[in-house]
Amino acid sequence: LTYQEVSRLTLRTDEFANYANVRIPTLKQVLTRLRGTGTKLLIEVKDPVLYPGIDRRLAQLIRQMDMSEQVEIFSFDASFIRNMLRTCPQFTFGLLALGTYDYEEVPG
Repeated sequence: LTYQEVSRLTLRTDEFANYANVRIPTLKQVLTRLRGTGTKLLIEVKDPVLYPGIDRRLAQLIRQMDMSEQVEIFSFDASFIRNMLRTCPQFTFGLLALGTYDYEEVPG
């Protein structure tokens, strides 16, 4: 789904009736809300190959919002993490794994 499609979704259950008008925020809106609070945000990037330029756009947003100390970026994609480490060494990264990696394959 695109953000435009997701942004129109609402919760339709009695359990969440108090949140019926709450919309899914953009990452920039979340960063704005958290900026300066000391709260850390873990961002998992799923299938980065499906989103060309996601590394560049994500790094630009985090820098623009001055959030590099509050954000940690995770992915199952070792090459994505490796590339982000090269371009943004000041950020914190984590590699998620379901199996095993040889030590040489682990970025950083």
